[in-house]
Amino acid sequence: MHVLKSLTGTAAEFLEAVPDAIVVVDSDGRVAFLNTTAESLLGYRLEECVGRTVEMLMPERFRHEHTSALRNYLTDARPRSIVAGKDLVARHKDGREIPVDIGLGPLPTDNGVLVIAAICDVSERLRASEESERLKDALLGTVSHELRSPISVIHGYATTALEYGDRLSPGEFMQYFRDIDSAALRLERLVSDLLIMSRLDAGALKMDLKPMDVGSVVHEAVRTTGIAARRREFRTSIGSASIKVEGDPARLLEVLSNLLENADKFSPDGEPVEVSVETVDDGLVTVRVRDWGPGVLPQELEAIFGRFYRVAGDRTPVRGTGLGGGNDEREQTLN
Repeated sequence: MHVLKSLTGTAAEFLEAVPDAIVVVDSDGRVAFLNTTAESLLGYRLEECVGRTVEMLMPERFRHEHTSALRNYLTDARPRSIVAGKDLVARHKDGREIPVDIGLGPLPTDNGVLVIAAICDVSERLRASEESERLKDALLGTVSHELRSPISVIHGYATTALEYGDRLSPGEFMQYFRDIDSAALRLERLVSDLLIMSRLDAGALKMDLKPMDVGSVVHEAVRTTGIAARRREFRTSIGSASIKVEGDPARLLEVLSNLLENADKFSPDGEPVEVSVETVDDGLVTVRVRDWGPGVLPQELEAIFGRFYRVAGDRTPVRGTGLGGGNDEREQTLN
């Protein structure tokens, strides 16, 4: 352990025990102490820093400002925090810049006032914040686009029916209503995905586990998906009359509905979607959805369950929200 001459052993032991990186400088701005956490964070040993100006631990572009900043602090030395921003960084020995939070506090000694700097690496926090902003922007872009399309369909057909209803045949009316109904179901599904995402993020989506018949859930998913996908044939193959498992039928229905809707969305016209259920070893049940879409490339296998991930536009002209896969993966984990 490194002990300051101006500190008692107990004080130095205390600074070593603090979980944050601790750098102590004297009134001249020279390094007097680093705890082992600071050594690990900054890449320096105490022997390399002691007696040298603390500016060595910051990027060169900020060094000229530090002398006056330290002088100003010593005129009103009291505990204070400096919250991380783009310009609050420490410099690692290898030249890397590390975003940090810094807490400052004065320590009077027989040799003058020392300044204790508690340094916290906030790299992960900033990355999480940036990812949150990226997801928020992606969400706004996705929702605005996905809402606009079905709303335009509903408004367009409703307006046409109102203005030209006396010229439309019963068959045309029915087609309009079918298209309006299909667009309304798309809106309902989008709202459902957003609500599920919100509940998953808040940790409020709980599983209601109970015995359930997998075949019944599959048939219900096929039935409800078929309402919107009237031109698609769904073929089911269930291994036995009744396959019972412990699970949450509502969550399973949501996952299967997402898979079937994607299969319908990305499959060529006229091709069927196949759903099979079979019991495997140890009482496990496998549900497979097979379609004739562009498929998933090996390098996309993990990414497809990321939020807002969508297949590259050069492989399919169809665009989705990118919400369903991420929700499905997290719901299956809960289940």
